[in-house]
Amino acid sequence: MQTPSFKARIYGLNSSLLSSEFENKTETDYRHSVKVYKDKDTDLDVFILSKDGNPSVKHLNTSILPKNGSYTIEQLIKIFNVLKIREAQNIVLKKKRDKIEHDFINDLQKMVEEEELEKRKKNETIVSFLENTDKISKENAKTLLNRIETI
Repeated sequence: MQTPSFKARIYGLNSSLLSSEFENKTETDYRHSVKVYKDKDTDLDVFILSKDGNPSVKHLNTSILPKNGSYTIEQLIKIFNVLKIREAQNIVLKKKRDKIEHDFINDLQKMVEEEELEKRKKNETIVSFLENTDKISKENAKTLLNRIETI
């Protein structure tokens, strides 16, 4: 079990001094942590942002290259901010997808209810015609059939 922290953590850097400096710069953000890995295919760094221990964003770093084989604190903070922005975008997109799905389900349910109501009305009208017909003669049957077809 990880110990609670009151700063964003970073894992996977070769420099403990740089890790400490990053944690000090992000001391107000205690919910996030960043893990750095090397991508096997491209040999670029992959940054994974986690919020409350759950991975939320994965980012293949192609734009901010380390200087002399190591990142500067400014570069790490810039990447951290990019990760947080992408995390926020993902949250907005997820909420938007959920809303669209929820609205679709509600609209579909309303359509089904309207169709059922329309069927009930038609059935009630047909029953009403039948109840109002005294005798079913050929003429009454034709009239009744014409009325039912118009429904």
